[in-house]
Amino acid sequence: MDELDGRTDREGKLMAQSWVEVRALLDDPFVSADTKQVLLASFVRENYGPWGGGDVPEDVARYVDRFPVGSVGFGSFVSSDDVAAAARVESVESG
Repeated sequence: MDELDGRTDREGKLMAQSWVEVRALLDDPFVSADTKQVLLASFVRENYGPWGGGDVPEDVARYVDRFPVGSVGFGSFVSSDDVAAAARVESVESG
């Protein structure tokens, strides 16, 4: 089992959205690239600190290459719960 599949990170800290939930939305063709970028930025910030601090796992890093989080303003941070909810609505409405 992937260490990020549960509701806690590698250090046992509670995560808002699990990596499995986030990855499913990132792979959803009915979620816009902009929403995916904000979702990934929120997930990275919640779990690895601003900009990931270099500790982002390989699986997450592959998505950061596709949806760069550096251009998302962390001053206007949104929780991954809120972005995931919006992404799910977007998916249903577009799908």
